[in-house]
Amino acid sequence: MMTINEYRKNPCRALSIPYWKAKVTTLPETMKILHDSEFDPTCLSEYTDLRVTGEQILGYTKTEVYREDLWILAVEEETDQILGCGLADFDREVQEGILEWIQVLPEHWGRKIGQAIVNELLYRMKETAMFATVSGKVNDSASPELLYRKRGFTGDDVWHVLYRK
Repeated sequence: MMTINEYRKNPCRALSIPYWKAKVTTLPETMKILHDSEFDPTCLSEYTDLRVTGEQILGYTKTEVYREDLWILAVEEETDQILGCGLADFDREVQEGILEWIQVLPEHWGRKIGQAIVNELLYRMKETAMFATVSGKVNDSASPELLYRKRGFTGDDVWHVLYRK
């Protein structure tokens, strides 16, 4: 396992997952994580894309990096309609803010709701986080990479999280 200082130098290139997850996670034999520089698209005949269950998401509330104030729901005041959500973590040991899930319902895309969620999460961790990292699906039609770039995030590291079919 690398040191915290090694991780902090370039966290998105160093690991596919946040430091805290790397410390506690053992990959099952049915899972493969590859940096884009090592990725061979022919392996997709054997593997499928990442899928996360509601149970797994709720399990995050039991982790050492869970902070209730970093799980937010965007709701339209007049109608009480849910517009989107943001789930972030904070690793006290590394002082890393981790934007895990920023979701906006498709019918509300283009209204800058995703930007507002990201801004609010970054504001809530500004006094404690030394830096923040993000994750998202590169080929997602909601363009998460553009959302994060607009908020000042940099870097070009892409990781493929795959499960055996």
